[in-house]
Amino acid sequence: MRDPIKQGPDLDLKLRQTYIGSSEWAVVAGLHNAYKSPYDVYMEKVYGYEPFDNLRMRFGRDAEPMIAKWVEEELDVAVAVDGFVKFHPKHDFLATNLDGEIYHKDGTKSILEIKTANSLARQSWGAELPIQYYTQIQGQMLITGLRKAYVAILTFGYAGPENFEIQEYDYNPEF
Repeated sequence: MRDPIKQGPDLDLKLRQTYIGSSEWAVVAGLHNAYKSPYDVYMEKVYGYEPFDNLRMRFGRDAEPMIAKWVEEELDVAVAVDGFVKFHPKHDFLATNLDGEIYHKDGTKSILEIKTANSLARQSWGAELPIQYYTQIQGQMLITGLRKAYVAILTFGYAGPENFEIQEYDYNPEF
């Protein structure tokens, strides 16, 4: 079993080559491939890759503390960010890095996953979380042993923020 590894603010590219992150699981399984294929993931793990970033991605990362605060206020909970890459206890090539852990007043913990989306993308999702995000939170719950995940979604339109919602999901061992 691999011990959790503290992740700094900059993505450690060499470290990411040593595991398949829960955000990559849907690609590897062939469930979603809008941005890359299973072969692309393989090549990144073997040969490395150049990080890709843009203003929207940066905004999403920078907005996470604000969105976590909104989750605290809406759910009357505490949210903590630990910044550790956590590994599956038996299959240590599977890993996850949580956006946050939710601490409930009854002493239980849940996962917080934060998403930002433009209104057109959000409308295309419908009521349910897209398969790549659902796969990600199921993987997070599998690795951490936590059995509930909350997905906080901030939707933007032309004039700025339009909607904020929190969806709740239970662990599905059949998935």
